[in-house]
Amino acid sequence: MNVKMIRKFALLATITAALALSQQKNPLDPLNFLLGTWSAPEAESQLGTARGGTTFKLDLDRHVIVRTNFAEYIKGPQAGTRHDDLMIIYADGSNARAIYFDSEGHTIRYRITVPAPNSAIFESEASDPGPRYRLTHRVHGDVFDGKFEIAPPGESNYKTYLSWQSKRIAQAP
Repeated sequence: MNVKMIRKFALLATITAALALSQQKNPLDPLNFLLGTWSAPEAESQLGTARGGTTFKLDLDRHVIVRTNFAEYIKGPQAGTRHDDLMIIYADGSNARAIYFDSEGHTIRYRITVPAPNSAIFESEASDPGPRYRLTHRVHGDVFDGKFEIAPPGESNYKTYLSWQSKRIAQAP
């Protein structure tokens, strides 16, 4: 091979690699519908009446989505308490996953599926001991419907623990 051919081959290989990298889809992109700040007015649950808010924002050069969330209980069994949580949503190869931490000491690892546009289901790993958890997000316009469900150990049927509706109060920057 002469030097000219080697240079052409190297240039072609570089262009091909750059195109392949630019066409790789970020597994977090289908979750962009969640980005922004959401406010939940007073809502009833078995824990009492609460109001709260959630923010989803891209971080670490678009490699993670950070969710912060809070609920302040103003009436009922939990009145006067506050729940805070943090979730890091990340790409694991071509899949989106999340890890959740809260002010009550819980840690939950989630697999994420996007069954339809503007809809995402976070489901805890079946291999984790204890109950299973499912967190469903659906957005239509500026309205966010959320549902948190629990399945007792060894059971596959989830029961709704909390459901809420929030309104978008700020778009993601």
